[in-house]
Amino acid sequence: MAEKIIQISGKDYYLFDKYGSREQTHKIAKTFKKERKCKYFILPVKDRGLLSDKLPSYSYLLYFNKKLRIW
Repeated sequence: MAEKIIQISGKDYYLFDKYGSREQTHKIAKTFKKERKCKYFILPVKDRGLLSDKLPSYSYLLYFNKKLRIW
């Protein structure tokens, strides 16, 4: 799994969750952006597996600039 905190332009972004499709990730990110007034960042990550070199698949990590989840 990726790091729980990343820095973008000197600001911390905190990992929220991992999703399988980009559309689902955008939908959830826009909902939280409107409700909680926070910025988001979506990071595509190539999944590793037995056939990952022949059939690449991606998952998307959703980061927010506020802590929305307690680990």
